[in-house]
Amino acid sequence: MKIMNSKNKQFLFWGVMDALAFLSYCFFSLARHRIPFISDIREVIATVDMVTGGDSASTLLIGYFICELLMLVSLLASAYLFLSKKSAAIPFAFVQEILRFITMKCSIAIFPIVLTVTGFSVLAVNVGLFLLSEAIKIGSLIYCRKKQSAEHTAS
Repeated sequence: MKIMNSKNKQFLFWGVMDALAFLSYCFFSLARHRIPFISDIREVIATVDMVTGGDSASTLLIGYFICELLMLVSLLASAYLFLSKKSAAIPFAFVQEILRFITMKCSIAIFPIVLTVTGFSVLAVNVGLFLLSEAIKIGSLIYCRKKQSAEHTAS
């Protein structure tokens, strides 16, 4: 029987959280009778068409939408990297944090799922849970990276 070390447990946790975040996006889209990705693309195109062409609002909307799409796709890549215990998972997750802050996507996917299911929506709570989620993830990744560096130095 193989015992999991703390790095493997953290990788498993973050991999499951990213997979869960992607699957919950798909589930909640389908529950609203929307086709994941396709409905979002159509909605953005329709919104941009309503906004006068070329102004800053449409540019911001398109930029934000691109960040949302990149975030969703990055969840699959991140889940794969963490669950397969690839060393690239940590640097990838640090870069992914930029998208998380732009899109306000919690690393601990359970937080937004519970808030959505319960219908609880208070801005201060949502932002607080988001910041807590990211502090936990960044802290755990720094811990893993330091532990990896110490192990490589000792070898």
